[in-house]
Amino acid sequence: MKHDSNLLGLIWVNLYISRLAYIQIFLAYSQEEFAHNLVMVLAKSLPLGEKLRLTRETRGLTLDRLSAAAGVNIGTISRIESGATKDPGIRSSNKLANALEISPAFLTSTEDDELEFTVALRLQSLRKFLVLHPFSDEHERSLKQLCFFDSAPNSVQGWQDLMHNANYLFEHGILR
Repeated sequence: MKHDSNLLGLIWVNLYISRLAYIQIFLAYSQEEFAHNLVMVLAKSLPLGEKLRLTRETRGLTLDRLSAAAGVNIGTISRIESGATKDPGIRSSNKLANALEISPAFLTSTEDDELEFTVALRLQSLRKFLVLHPFSDEHERSLKQLCFFDSAPNSVQGWQDLMHNANYLFEHGILR
């Protein structure tokens, strides 16, 4: 077997897609591919501050905008993100979660910890969307499966836009 000096190693990544499905992925990576291939971060591996910062950044919000949207002092948010504050309290957690379109349990606890972080964020947005726009159980399951695609919406507005566009395509006979 030829030895590649750029090969850093081999890794098995276990992903729990749901309580019923289990996937094992094998990754071989070189120095050049290392950062790219290991971008996947499971939500459970993130401390509260890092989860808050990544969620805020994924949502495209600055500290100022999140502070204004949540009604939480910018200094408080900064201390949470830096890890200086480990327990932001129920009121601040609820306000931040609401502004970020996630549940307080996702932010401060273990909800969706078995999922890759970006998938979990898309699922969080979908759940908020479904509260406003209920679907049948079958359609909800189908929408939840979309969360595993990178092209799935990651905001309530994104899910609303997707549904609007899909309805248009069906109404005009473009999709059947």
